[in-house]
Amino acid sequence: MTNHSPSGLPRPSSFTMTPPSPRTLALGLGAILTAITIPLTMQEGALPLLVASRLAEEGIAPGPTGVIVALPFVTVAFAAPFADAAYRRLGGMWCLVAGALLSILCCLVFPLFFSPVLWGVISLAVGLALTFRWVSGETWLLAQTPLHLRGRVLGVQETLIAFSGTVGALIPVATGMSGAMPFIMLGLLTIPGVIAALIAGRLLPRTGGERAIAGTREKTSTRGIRFALFAAFSGGAVLHGTFVFLPAIVPADMMNGHSPLLAASLFCLGSGLLQVPYGLLVDRIGPERLRTLLGVSNLVAGLFLVFLLDTVLGPAAIFFAGIAIGCFYSWATMTISRVVAPRALSGAIARLAICQTLGGVIGPPLIGYAIQSLGAPGLGLVLALIGLMVTVAALLHHRHDRAVTDKRAGS
Repeated sequence: MTNHSPSGLPRPSSFTMTPPSPRTLALGLGAILTAITIPLTMQEGALPLLVASRLAEEGIAPGPTGVIVALPFVTVAFAAPFADAAYRRLGGMWCLVAGALLSILCCLVFPLFFSPVLWGVISLAVGLALTFRWVSGETWLLAQTPLHLRGRVLGVQETLIAFSGTVGALIPVATGMSGAMPFIMLGLLTIPGVIAALIAGRLLPRTGGERAIAGTREKTSTRGIRFALFAAFSGGAVLHGTFVFLPAIVPADMMNGHSPLLAASLFCLGSGLLQVPYGLLVDRIGPERLRTLLGVSNLVAGLFLVFLLDTVLGPAAIFFAGIAIGCFYSWATMTISRVVAPRALSGAIARLAICQTLGGVIGPPLIGYAIQSLGAPGLGLVLALIGLMVTVAALLHHRHDRAVTDKRAGS
């Protein structure tokens, strides 16, 4: 008798399923990456700019505007468990398709009606679409990727996501900020995400969290998950807080007077440029050996911002901060993919998304008050403090692992 999942699809099994060929696997993973990142070009890059610009034109105050723009990301914290349940029920393909279609619908509805309350509701729907793509897409991607390639594949994903926001920000420039055309264009540009998800569903199994891939741990490591969640929360805090306030604190004469725009670009470039080499390093030596380096690099990056930001080395300090901060979520996801049992993968990714988002909500006010109290060095001091906390936690984690190893060797 064939074993079926609740969705009616044959349940994958490491004993009964024939693995796809390398070519099919590469095409399928590429399709999943496309389905994840193309809608993000709209959602993280262009849509917030359009919504904020249109609300400002209508005379809405900056406070309510900020709330409406932030609602999609706040929604992740509440919708992640539902995305986890949807993945278990429907599989990755249909979750990605549903997320992309919901994004398209939101783009088409935005210009039809103008009401801050209605736009807030639509922003919640946009956040739901983001959550489905984040949790379901990333779980499906990891479930289909062999263990020894997961670091590199996640590195490619993070690189594409980092640059998708930059590309998306150029769309309103090309189409203009007024009228319905930019929203319609964003909806049309999301259609390839639907097509890519359907292609991936034809090439690869539509689920994957249930099957044990060779090399994946069958028992969940509770301590490993806790540290990964802490890293995701810390990364969300410093990533969003730095991105918001960095352009405002750089010296006005830096980079020929174009400091705000170039500082943000340098930071984004650093956060995405080295993700693939970093993933390759994780594949080679494992994420456990990089725990302490993760904290130390952010500690050093924070000190660089404190002491070098107003010097000729300021751009280098900004770029290095982007590299260090960009590794937080990548490291957390790569760790989760190794220490979580296959059946628990989607739930762990959902918890990562919640922690990253909550950190992103807390980070900007924390860094904002630090800058208000201490001036420009406040940003670097917060980053250095978080880097120190992660370093201490990593050393304690290493000490515990060593004690467990010695105890097993003694017994």
